[in-house]
Amino acid sequence: MSNIILPNNIEAAARWLAETPQRDRPKPLLPALREIYRLTAVEAVEAIRESHKLIREARP
Repeated sequence: MSNIILPNNIEAAARWLAETPQRDRPKPLLPALREIYRLTAVEAVEAIRESHKLIREARP
């Protein structure tokens, strides 16, 4: 993960997103992240951004 320190719920959501195929994610995603991880809308968007970083970093 990057050097940015994230609250645990944002980090957990980001990791889950990075590990879960899109077809297996609930839709709509943003409200689901907010409910499952108790995030604000801004935090849910941050989790999505962080998941994209994790996915990019995992690529060879």
